[in-house]
Amino acid sequence: MHTPRPRLSPLLPLPLLLPLLLLLALLAPRAASAQSRSLGTDELRPPFNDPRAVHHWTRDRAFDLQHVKLELGIDWEKREIAGTATLTLAPLNDGLARVTLDAAELTIEAVTTSGGEKLDFAAGAKELTIVLDRAYAAGESVTLAIRYRARPRKGFYFVAPDAAYPSKPRQAWTQGESEYNHYWFPTYDFPNDKATSETLTTVPAEMIVIGNGRL
Repeated sequence: MHTPRPRLSPLLPLPLLLPLLLLLALLAPRAASAQSRSLGTDELRPPFNDPRAVHHWTRDRAFDLQHVKLELGIDWEKREIAGTATLTLAPLNDGLARVTLDAAELTIEAVTTSGGEKLDFAAGAKELTIVLDRAYAAGESVTLAIRYRARPRKGFYFVAPDAAYPSKPRQAWTQGESEYNHYWFPTYDFPNDKATSETLTTVPAEMIVIGNGRL
């Protein structure tokens, strides 16, 4: 049986082959670029300095929040929490005479020092500004006790039986990451500061309280 031999293309002389390879090399990037544009690559990967890009700067701080203590009671009928947030902080610079905290939709009833001295404050829609009893130097410790109430829309969530699910277990839980905690207690609420915390929560006898850390 005769097997046909593969046909070989005629060889180009080397002087003609080199210009041809160079031409193909020059055309290849243009073809790839045209294909990228046809696939919408330019739209998927905007330039680095695209004016549509939003700058996210680290938030400035006037103090270091060191510890947060929450003493809370829960009103299930009103879906309300009430209690005291005690914050311990240290100024980052000399001359700290007022403190501004994140506090959204909270009813602030009183602010005192650790010694019980009442402090002036101004509560807005999203912030709580407290006038300290004096100017504090960098590294000093400042403790503020803030009595407040809240019906949180974010951060603290109530779960209760309803018409669609009458046997639903009653519970409450929190999810403050990354900037939802200030909807249920006054604090510095931004990820560029860390603090220790403790929570004392009063609930009905048939319920239990769980959380991270030591109980």
